[in-house]
Amino acid sequence: MKGLQQMAWISLLTWLAGWASVFAQVPQRISVEELSAGVYAASGILWNQYAQGSGTVVRTPKTVASAAHVVYDDRAFSRASAWLGGNYFLARHHSVQDPASTGLAMPLRGFWNFATYGGTASEADFSSDFVVHYAYNNLAQGAFAVGAASDSTTKHPLNLGYQKILVGYPSDDRHYLNSTGPFTSVFRRSTGRHFWNDSVAVVSGMSGGGAFFYNPSTRTYQLAGVIVSGNPEDGKPGTGVRAIDGAANRLLAAAAQSAARITARSKTVALRPGLAIPDLNRVWTVIPMPVSGLPARVEEVQISCSIRHPWPPDLEVILRCPARRTLSLHQRRGFGYDGLELQEVAASSSFRGLAANGKWELLVRDLEQGDIGFIDSVALTVTAR
Repeated sequence: MKGLQQMAWISLLTWLAGWASVFAQVPQRISVEELSAGVYAASGILWNQYAQGSGTVVRTPKTVASAAHVVYDDRAFSRASAWLGGNYFLARHHSVQDPASTGLAMPLRGFWNFATYGGTASEADFSSDFVVHYAYNNLAQGAFAVGAASDSTTKHPLNLGYQKILVGYPSDDRHYLNSTGPFTSVFRRSTGRHFWNDSVAVVSGMSGGGAFFYNPSTRTYQLAGVIVSGNPEDGKPGTGVRAIDGAANRLLAAAAQSAARITARSKTVALRPGLAIPDLNRVWTVIPMPVSGLPARVEEVQISCSIRHPWPPDLEVILRCPARRTLSLHQRRGFGYDGLELQEVAASSSFRGLAANGKWELLVRDLEQGDIGFIDSVALTVTAR
């Protein structure tokens, strides 16, 4: 009889757990009307050539907090605060349109306090999974969230029964802002500053998004942490947040000070040359892109070009700066298809510190016979200080 009673209890608990998952908090797309208010006003997409995730403008209009693994590159990460190039942020994006194609994204600089995942993600890794970027200009039309450091060694706003909301861009709804909540269930401390909640869900792409709590004393939502982990089964309950603490706020303060010192300006040269590329010719077709009126030294360079050609492996494409240093953008690779599209290629590391003003050039040539191509458009953006 006792065994039957135990089995009955197990069946009841299993049934209740199943119903609990039905009512668990899951991500939902927000409405357009919500986009410019509250926790959503300072949220946006952060991406680079490796990954895409979410971020929150916090403390000032020029700093963005996110998860370090969103911008992780094992060739560049270290414990030292330094340049983290090739990352872009677009606040309040809420459209089927790819954010990279809007031309509205802001290039970011960054600090981090994250070393490596060491091959496999662990709770110890998630505890350090925090990154701060800063920009030259306001990132969210002046809107920003207020960070919240813990005043206690045992309790954090995430540990308490405040109303909470999780915000980010799911990979299965990747260009629309979503939120989980509001909910009042608490997070438990997992390892260090990695806090876990069994009853709310996030999905891939929401990493780096904000975990907000409602502060009744100020009657506002404040950023309590960034989303860094979730249930391996996307959309199932289970969310990990790297909590904002004193160390995170010191990193935010350093980024804000750096943003305040920046006096950089950008200039974009956009052309539609419509030039034919001579077939089987070692002579370069040169598109001049003069830049003037910027501060002396290059900080960021981004290049896009569109070339109509039936066989792009015939082509070589090079960007050359006023100091005559070059960067190969396309070197006779790929497969046969109608056209070569190079969109928002981050070229900063090749030209940073060199003279910004002068004649930049795009060089193109066709080294095989049988196909004629045309250079349809070129856009170069140089940021200098």
